[in-house]
Amino acid sequence: MPADPTRVASRSSSRLARRTIMAPIESDFYVVGAGYAGMTAAHRLHRAGNSVTVLEAGPRIGGRTWTATMSDGTLFEIGGQWVADAEAQPDVRRLMDEFGIEAYGQWDRGNTTPMIRIR
Repeated sequence: MPADPTRVASRSSSRLARRTIMAPIESDFYVVGAGYAGMTAAHRLHRAGNSVTVLEAGPRIGGRTWTATMSDGTLFEIGGQWVADAEAQPDVRRLMDEFGIEAYGQWDRGNTTPMIRIR
């Protein structure tokens, strides 16, 4: 730990590390990572009356679940967007229900579905 706990070294692509001044954050719990698991943990801890601080190294929350936008404005999913049926992943389905996340069907047959055959 640095001599002054309010000074935290930040990662930098340059050879010289930049320094950031940061006030101490008092919290009952610290959650590392703002992906689906981290945000679920933070939500449940907060709902139980605890103060929670979520620490995320990246520039956005969501972890491996990410909706990206193409240049024409079309939205598409990158990463962990596929969820199996409720019998295979009951915990994930319960979280989806709890947070009001809607599931969409998956199609693997049809005129517009690309098929790749490897021989």
